[in-house]
Amino acid sequence: EAIIHWRNQQSDFLKFLKDKGYSKSSLGHYRGCLDDLIRYANAVEATDYTPELGQSYLEAINRVEDFCNYTYQFKATVIRRFEQYLDGEKYEFARLRCMYICPDEFKDVLTQFLQYMEDIGYKPLTIKGYRCKLTKMLQYFSMNGVKRLEDIDALALQGAYKAEPNKK
Repeated sequence: EAIIHWRNQQSDFLKFLKDKGYSKSSLGHYRGCLDDLIRYANAVEATDYTPELGQSYLEAINRVEDFCNYTYQFKATVIRRFEQYLDGEKYEFARLRCMYICPDEFKDVLTQFLQYMEDIGYKPLTIKGYRCKLTKMLQYFSMNGVKRLEDIDALALQGAYKAEPNKK
């Protein structure tokens, strides 16, 4: 009975995230982390989630696993967001902030591309991410002498890629 309760909470939370615009990949990562939390909760015979249980889970995985800092921080974020969701607090999720302004010479083509993405059904959060990344890349091109799309070549793309600090 407790496992059904946990799985229902997990399912509701994942549906909530999906409605917020999270990608399938992100939902899969969240599901994996919550699966681990549920296994931990069953092992310690917890029937409901508490912040203390979340903290205990994080401490336990930190002792047992040799996670890189990013992985641990991600799991801590999942736990924090799950708590916020269960408590009914205003759910805070990262909104992409684009502090870059598209160079004038590329504004029209960027606007057309983002409109195309919207027209074919991309989610607003995805479009916002593309807008930020593309604006940053177009700024790099503009600052390095590329003023038209036709002038973008492999060398310009390599330079933009190398200039990006958060390569994936």
